[in-house]
Amino acid sequence: MEDFHLNPIYSECIINKRGVENQSDLQEYKKFQKIYKFYLEIFGLISTQYTSSQMKVSLNGVEITKSLDACNGALCYSFKQQDLLNSYDLNLILYPLNSPSEKYQQYIQGTFLIVQLCSPYCDECDQDNVCSKCIEKYYLDSSGSCQPCDQTCLNCSGPSNENCLSCVSGLFFQQKSSSCVQNCDQNQYRDSQNVCQLCHQSCAICQGAGPNNCLSCQLGLYMQPITHSCVQTCDQNQYRDSQNVCQLCHQSCAICQGAGPNNCLSCQLGLYMQPITHSCVQTCDQNQYPDSQNICQLCDQSCAICQGAGPNNCLSCQLGLYMQLITHSCVQTCDQNQYPDSQNICQLCDQSCAICQGVGPNNCLSCQLGLYLQPITHSCVQTCDQNQYLDSQNICQLCDQSCATCQGAGPNNCLSCQLGLYMQPITHSCVQTCNQNQFINAQQQCQLCDQTCSSCDGAGPNSCLSCIPGLYYQPNKKQCVQNCDLNQFINSLNQCQPCDQSCASCDGSSSKSCLSCPQNSFLFNKMCVGICPNGFQSNLISLTCDQCQNYMDPKCNSCHPSCQLCKFSQAKDSQCNSCFSETRLLDSNNNCNCLNPKDQRNNFYQCSYQNIAVLDIQLSSTKPLLIIDFGSPLKGISVDTSFLICQQIFDQPTLILLGSDSLCQITGNQVQVNLGDSSIIMANNIVNFLPNKLQFEDYNMYFINTFYRNIVFQNDPGIPLLNFNYNPNENSCNPLSIALQNIQNDAGRKFLNINWTLVQVIGTMSDKQIQNIKKILQQASQDMATSINIDPKYIPSNQNIAIQFNYQLKVNKAGSQLFTINYQQSKYIKIIFQQSVYPPIYRYMSLSFYFQFYIEICELGLITYNNEPVDLQLISNQLQ
Repeated sequence: MEDFHLNPIYSECIINKRGVENQSDLQEYKKFQKIYKFYLEIFGLISTQYTSSQMKVSLNGVEITKSLDACNGALCYSFKQQDLLNSYDLNLILYPLNSPSEKYQQYIQGTFLIVQLCSPYCDECDQDNVCSKCIEKYYLDSSGSCQPCDQTCLNCSGPSNENCLSCVSGLFFQQKSSSCVQNCDQNQYRDSQNVCQLCHQSCAICQGAGPNNCLSCQLGLYMQPITHSCVQTCDQNQYRDSQNVCQLCHQSCAICQGAGPNNCLSCQLGLYMQPITHSCVQTCDQNQYPDSQNICQLCDQSCAICQGAGPNNCLSCQLGLYMQLITHSCVQTCDQNQYPDSQNICQLCDQSCAICQGVGPNNCLSCQLGLYLQPITHSCVQTCDQNQYLDSQNICQLCDQSCATCQGAGPNNCLSCQLGLYMQPITHSCVQTCNQNQFINAQQQCQLCDQTCSSCDGAGPNSCLSCIPGLYYQPNKKQCVQNCDLNQFINSLNQCQPCDQSCASCDGSSSKSCLSCPQNSFLFNKMCVGICPNGFQSNLISLTCDQCQNYMDPKCNSCHPSCQLCKFSQAKDSQCNSCFSETRLLDSNNNCNCLNPKDQRNNFYQCSYQNIAVLDIQLSSTKPLLIIDFGSPLKGISVDTSFLICQQIFDQPTLILLGSDSLCQITGNQVQVNLGDSSIIMANNIVNFLPNKLQFEDYNMYFINTFYRNIVFQNDPGIPLLNFNYNPNENSCNPLSIALQNIQNDAGRKFLNINWTLVQVIGTMSDKQIQNIKKILQQASQDMATSINIDPKYIPSNQNIAIQFNYQLKVNKAGSQLFTINYQQSKYIKIIFQQSVYPPIYRYMSLSFYFQFYIEICELGLITYNNEPVDLQLISNQLQ
């Protein structure tokens, strides 16, 4: 592109030539070219004769003065310039020919410009356009073309990020890898050319070249923060901190081991070392003295202030110690004949004192030999007062206030008592009242009661007022006994009191407090009754009413089944004396009527009412069915399946008896359970319902939580009949087989237990063979198998074997069956035949049969075939 700017007045011409217009052109055309060489001719006219032969031109800011060449006419001139430019821009400025003395008009008629460009992205090229250097971010390849560097390189020698020669802004040149990185290595610094250089060998991290630009040091060296150098040892007045930097000691320290005033190892001149705090002080503490090394040393532990080492240099003593002036030592106690004065200095006692607490005769603590201490006056006397005694320390002590005279300390050393008190002769004490087990005798002394008495009013066992623990008081005899009479009980005062006349023994005065009964009566609920209530039977040995396990036992129902209690006269007339009030009410005819009018069974002393259910549980004799009669209509339960009804109403042990495949339904008064093969419930089992699950239709405000008569009864199905299929004489080629064909009178419930046993073997069978047969029978028993099949390989021939089948049916019937089998080796004829023609066969054809006969003999599963003579007789009926 070319731009010309002509100023006719000033005759100034500007020519501008660029390789590309701007950066967007570079991106659009994908090239960036440099002007290597140019040739310029300018043709112009001068208005008057131009005398000057030179013309001034500015080329890219550089002024060039050059002679003009004349052309065809006198007013015509030409300017020619050829030069190597090696630039992206061509900026020419032609200055006017005007001089101060002459004015000319100058016109440019035309220009001729030739530009030689380098190849794209070339920074230097020759006249043959051969590039010798590329621009930044490009490198010269082997073909002489400029190729782009990796984006991290400013200058490079190849395309890789490890061909960099210099880096773009923000990255630093790593010489060892010829790559550009965001950060130099830890042991490098960035120089002014943004090149990563190695730190000095003493530095771990640095900020520049040389040993004085360290930021941290190599292991074993320490940083001098002022010089930024790493040294082997810090200066004497420095210490190493946790970052291995040498820091100045505190100003008081000459040598230190850390920061602050409490890490000194030696002190500045005029200061003294405190060895515990490692601080330097102007004066030592009060309990210290400075030694020859100017170190504050502790005084002896006995001294408060001292003038040197050891216990004999004290000037004053620690609290609790006293000064001996002669030795300058501090002692825990003064000598025995000394006392400490107000200055804690030991002084001599009065001459009457052996030990004293102060000056004078009234400060004695103990006395000289032959004298006794009066503790109140602290004086030493020759004899004690009358109400005093002399203790083991030769001190006059007051008797106890209860004693008139005494022989020692305390209330248990009295020799005589004060008025109104009584002597305890064993303890030598004086008391206001004697102990509970004592009485006052004529000598005003406390005397012990008899050993059976807790309290008494005189001597002997017949003066007791109360008894010791474990004995009981007979008031009429004033005696204490180990046991009350049989017809007595022990009341709340531990006294023997007579029982009610109906009881043989008791624990209270009421007729309902009996513990045992006289003959012809029985104990029930702590009462003695003539007839035991229903549900209980008379125990003629213990004379008690024992609860029955089987409610149906006649012995458990002495009265009518609906009664609780009855008299002898009522029993024969089916009348009652009392009812179980929870469910029955005694009427005027002495009958116990059920409060539920729908339960009229009268077969039990309770009946079904509100939350109480009396059950009648029967197993069918003809089919696998359990019927539980509640005596009153039941409310149904909303569940998805019959099996879930079972889960809802029975407890877990009962569900185990019913099995996993039984189905339940609630119909009227009954819960019916169709029993599956897995059920094992039998007669005399207990059926337990879950409480608060079932309700009576007429009492739907209550959930049933009490159940009576939950024992299972089996209706008799008759004598069971079992039919087996077996061969009593079996060929040794065949297995020994016994199989049950059918069973009758089991109510469709089959077996509870099966046991096959080997009863007898007559023959020559080994122990191992017998054990093998027993294992087969044992496995069949475990598998509840109703048939057995013993392979011939286990049984030698010519044996007589007896096997017994023992069983228990779920209808509570048991039995056994014995099978005796003669296992013999017999000949068996085997026939193999062929025929001449096979179907279809027509009447006109001739048909032939070919027979082959063998004799088969077996032993322990091995078959032997023999050819023996065979007599045959063929009989054929004539074809019709």
